[in-house]
Amino acid sequence: MTRPFLVLQTTLASRLITAASSLMLCFGCASKMQQPNGPLTEYDPDSLQLVEDLCRPWGLKYDRVDGVSLVVGLAGTGSDPPPSAERDSLLTEMKVRDVDKPNQVLASKATALGLVSGFIPPGARKGDRFDIEVFVPRKSETSSLRGGWLLLARLREYAMVKNRIASGRVLAHAEGDVLVDAIAEAGDDPMMLTRGRILGGGVVLDDRRIGLGIRDGYRSVKTSIRVSDAVNERFHMYSNGRKQGVAKPKDDNFIELLVHPSYRENLVRYMRVIRNISVRETPIQRAARMRSLRDRLFDPPTAALTAIQLEAMGQEAVPTLREAMQSGNPEIRFYAAEALAYINEPSAADALAELARQEPAFRWRALTALGALEDLSAQEHFVELMDEESAETRYGAFRMLRKISPDDPVIDGQLIGGRFHLHKVRSLAQPLVHVSK
Repeated sequence: MTRPFLVLQTTLASRLITAASSLMLCFGCASKMQQPNGPLTEYDPDSLQLVEDLCRPWGLKYDRVDGVSLVVGLAGTGSDPPPSAERDSLLTEMKVRDVDKPNQVLASKATALGLVSGFIPPGARKGDRFDIEVFVPRKSETSSLRGGWLLLARLREYAMVKNRIASGRVLAHAEGDVLVDAIAEAGDDPMMLTRGRILGGGVVLDDRRIGLGIRDGYRSVKTSIRVSDAVNERFHMYSNGRKQGVAKPKDDNFIELLVHPSYRENLVRYMRVIRNISVRETPIQRAARMRSLRDRLFDPPTAALTAIQLEAMGQEAVPTLREAMQSGNPEIRFYAAEALAYINEPSAADALAELARQEPAFRWRALTALGALEDLSAQEHFVELMDEESAETRYGAFRMLRKISPDDPVIDGQLIGGRFHLHKVRSLAQPLVHVSK
C-alpha cells in the first residue's frame, strides 16, 4: 500500500595538489622511444603544466544586490517612512513611474518602505530567479509586512569608493508576495514580522560571466589561446545545433567560460575540473600519467583529488574509474562513481543511488551527481529513492527530479493561490509533509 508524501515547494579552490607526473623516456635509440611498452622512469611532478598553473578562477563569488521599493496591501500595519536617503530614493523612483501624489501614498498605513536585498549566484543566466529578502529600516514604525506585495524594485551593486557609496548598474528586478514567518507573533520578536522573503522573486537581467584570469607573468594572447584550446578539447556543448567549446579567449589576460550543462548544479566542481586539465602533454606522457593516477585512486587518502584529475581527462579515464567503482571501500567507490557521472557515464547511476541510500556523508553529493547524468536511469533511481524512509533522501530525490524533469507526472504539482506549489508524491514510506522555504 502506498502512502502520500506531500511536498510543499515554493516558486521559486584552492589548488588541487595531485602527484601528477611527467614521462621520462629511457636513454636509447629513437625506435625505443616509439615503443608503447618501452621502459619508463618515475614522473617529475613539476614537468606537468595544468590550467591552474597559468590561470586563476574568476567570477565565482555571489553578487549582493540591493534596492528600495514600496510594499503595498498591508492591513493597517504600514507607516510613513521618516526622512532618509532611502525615502528620497523611493520618491524619485515613484516620480519616474508617474505615481500620483507619492507623499500621500507613502503616508498610508497600507504601505511601507521596504529595503530589498538578494544574492545573484555565480554563473546565473538571464531570466534565472533567486530569493529576495525584504525588511524595513530600523527607525520605521511599520509593525508587520504580512500580506504585503513588493512593487517592482530595481536591484544594483553598491560599493564604497573614496569613502562614498557608489552604485552600479541595475543587475536584477524583484517583486512579489512578501512571506513573513508563519509562526511569528507580535508578542515574540517584533522584528520577525517586519522581515520577509520573496521566494524566487528576483530575476537576473544579464548573464553572469565566469572565467579564467591569466596569472601575472604568463599574460599573452598565445597563452590565452593555448589554455582555451586545452579546455575546449575536454568540454564542448551545442547551441542551436552547432557544437562549440566552452572557453573563449577574450584578450591576453581573460578567458570567458560557458557553464557546461552537467555542472549547472555544481559550479565549484566545474572550475576544479577545468583547473586540472593539462595544457601541454604528449600521448605517451598522458598514458604514463594515467597509470600513476590509477595507483593513487585506489589509496583512500588521495582518491578524492585523483578522481578530479581523472575527470579532467574525460572519456579516456572511464575504464580506470569503472575499475575503482568496484572497490570494496565505499569512499573509493563514491569518488569514482561521482567522477563518472559528470563524464556522463551511465554505469555510475546504480552506485550513486546505492550510496545515497546507505552513506549519509555522501548523500547530497551522490544525488547531485546522479542529476548530472543525461540518462533515463537517473530519473528512475530518483523515483525509487522517494520510497526511502530517510526524509533527507526522499526530499533530495524529489528536488533533483523536479530540476531535471519538472513535468514528470510522478511529481506533478498544482499552483495554489499564485503563491506556492503543492506536490502529492506517492511513496511506500511513512507519510511525510515537507515545507520548503
